[in-house]
Amino acid sequence: MSLPQRIYELGRDVANCQLVTSRTATPDNMTEFQNLLNQSWPVDANEEAQRNLVRGMYYGNPTGFLEYIGAPRNRVRSLILWTESKRIAKFFNLNGCVHISWDEATHSYNVVPHVTQPRREQQVEPVDEQKESERPKRAPRNLRHERKNMNANTENEPAPVRGVKSKRNLVGMAHKQAKLAKKRNSPQRVPSLQLDKVQDLPELTSDPQTI
Repeated sequence: MSLPQRIYELGRDVANCQLVTSRTATPDNMTEFQNLLNQSWPVDANEEAQRNLVRGMYYGNPTGFLEYIGAPRNRVRSLILWTESKRIAKFFNLNGCVHISWDEATHSYNVVPHVTQPRREQQVEPVDEQKESERPKRAPRNLRHERKNMNANTENEPAPVRGVKSKRNLVGMAHKQAKLAKKRNSPQRVPSLQLDKVQDLPELTSDPQTI
């Protein structure tokens, strides 16, 4: 199945139009370019079948298809007109120059100048010099390094065991125990007996009834 001759000629006219050669969009050359693109729509059932076949190969492998038709030795560059608008703009190096859109309802292309959207500027809050001066200054690097080492050593120390007394408490307990031992070892004072206050005791006899 051979492709229609008019598609080959139409592709050649598009490549040589003023918009593609100059890459300077004007209302006249954009209208010319748009009319040439719209002439690529099939005029009969035979062209429609061929267009569907080409588009099927394109959507099956877009990268391989574009590489094939882009090779000059194949002489099928005009098939780009049966792909899609973004591929047409890139194929003719019109990105950033014009915007091509497709209207499915009318089966036609629309070409307008490319408009660059302004970048959204980031809002920068003003810096209060007074607050900036009140901020604590960062310590020197060597001092920060020493603090970091101290914190690391503190973290590596074993945690205190629950139930173990501190050194101060142990010393206090030792003193108390020494006092108690000293008190226990000292001789206790025995009160003296007052003989004059001792009552006379009955004499012991061998007869238990006399007591």
